[in-house]
Amino acid sequence: GDELNAFEVLTVAAYYAGERDHSIRYARHRVKLADDTGRALDKITALRHLATSLGVVGQRVEARRHLNQALKLARDAGYRVEEALLVKALGDQLYVSGAYDEAIVRFQEAAKLSAQMGQQADRADALKYLGECYLARGEYDRAVDHIQAALEQFDRSGQLANIIAARCYLANALIAKGQVEEAERVLRAAAEQLPEDGLANA
Repeated sequence: GDELNAFEVLTVAAYYAGERDHSIRYARHRVKLADDTGRALDKITALRHLATSLGVVGQRVEARRHLNQALKLARDAGYRVEEALLVKALGDQLYVSGAYDEAIVRFQEAAKLSAQMGQQADRADALKYLGECYLARGEYDRAVDHIQAALEQFDRSGQLANIIAARCYLANALIAKGQVEEAERVLRAAAEQLPEDGLANA
């Protein structure tokens, strides 16, 4: 257990330090440790962390394979929070691969799962990325609607970093619609919410 926890810390620390190769190596080792000890939840989170790091370095096919493996384990074991996280992670990988139709299906599923569990912030995150998918497909009205819904939820929960990011996404969608003045208003609101030291303490 201690070794599994240690390698989780190492995996996450290496990822955020930008040391993707180390993060991948630590996550692979953690998957093996979890296999050896039969700890399903640890294997699921290790596979998710591994997939995230692989996706960042462009190994998206392998990343999706690990996410699908983890998703099956999560569903079999009834880990619904992990299920929602994994479905959204699959959406992320599909989105960056340009597979917008498939990504939309995953983000819709993630939003529904999160709503069922009362995880409103996670639902808002899924809605935001749904909006990005619709924007990429040129469906500007749907993009604005979904990003606006995400922003309203972030506003309710007071998540400043997410509020500012959502305002920027919303402005992009409005510009795509040709609503430049409204986009400028949204960006001014985002700028006004920035703390003096940026988002470091947001």
